[in-house]
Amino acid sequence: MSQATRAYNHRARVPPLHSPLTEGSSLAIASHDGTRGLGSWLSERSRRVRPVAFTFWAVLTALYVGLLPRWMPHLLAVVETQSLMVRALTAIGVITPADILMGFGFPLGMRLVQSHNSRPTPWFWGINGAAGVTASVIAVALSIVFGISTTLVLGALCYLGLIPAARQIGFRTQGG
Repeated sequence: MSQATRAYNHRARVPPLHSPLTEGSSLAIASHDGTRGLGSWLSERSRRVRPVAFTFWAVLTALYVGLLPRWMPHLLAVVETQSLMVRALTAIGVITPADILMGFGFPLGMRLVQSHNSRPTPWFWGINGAAGVTASVIAVALSIVFGISTTLVLGALCYLGLIPAARQIGFRTQGG
């Protein structure tokens, strides 16, 4: 890297390509994408959406996300002085269960809706994409105003809100 590039990066506060920030972010994003895909793949193993299984998934996801503020600060305090590798692996370990659970949800919800009518499927894909972008912006804003803990608890409540919504749509039997 040339001296001019280093000077520009320092002034602009752009991390160099091989900085701990960029390496850690790359590792977390790759892990995030892979484990969310694993959740989607696991969801596809069950073709039928059962009320008990759906409720179990929603409650488990809500509990994991909602309880993060209770235990994660203690874990972060323990690993904060460790090496980059330990901190990155810790981040992956914390993110992985949530990603698997969240990756499980969309295919499950799509099968629930398609059991009634498959025609609006493209609309639901679009709504999911738009909601994902909008929700991330809202989550950042809520975290800035109220804190990350409050945002996580609100997210957990949203997952619990899926239970009555799914029951309202109604679960169909295998042949229905």
